[in-house]
Amino acid sequence: MKSRQLKTDSDSILRLRIEIYEIQPTIFRTVDVAASTSLTQFHEVIQGAFDWMNYHLWQFEIGDLRYGLPDPFEPDDASVHPDTVTLAKALSSGVTQFTYLYDFGDHWLHLIQLSKSQAPRHNVVYPVLVEGQGRCPPEDVGGVSGYYDFLDAVSDVKHEDHAEMLRWGGPFDPEKMNTRLRKLAQK
Repeated sequence: MKSRQLKTDSDSILRLRIEIYEIQPTIFRTVDVAASTSLTQFHEVIQGAFDWMNYHLWQFEIGDLRYGLPDPFEPDDASVHPDTVTLAKALSSGVTQFTYLYDFGDHWLHLIQLSKSQAPRHNVVYPVLVEGQGRCPPEDVGGVSGYYDFLDAVSDVKHEDHAEMLRWGGPFDPEKMNTRLRKLAQK
């Protein structure tokens, strides 16, 4: 999708809203990240912002290209290696909306919207979580339908799996996510 042109040179800080597709109520994170960030590093930012554990394959689709690690089960995989491409380069054609798929089995599709480009602020360590809503589904919960089953169990104290599901999930903790993102900045 093309719309107004936002500055995406490598010196810019990009504000990106990342929303998990097909989940209600909406689960999203908004992050500020350097445009010079590689797509592999941005994948790590998403993992930290959503509290995913990086157990599964993933890919970005930006414009007409797919970026991700080669799928060992797909010998004809035409993905571009994500280490070789920065956000600045991937978005240089004016793309402001793209997707990120995490866990090809559970199929967690994320819609990503570039909303703002700005100069870096002094004394801010990027990436940073700007805002968010909702606790991310636990790893291997079974996709959207499994997540709704999980929500049923945690919201019903009489559900046979209630206690186990409460231990598996957990509250949305923005400070925990920012701590993970600060560790990424130190790499």
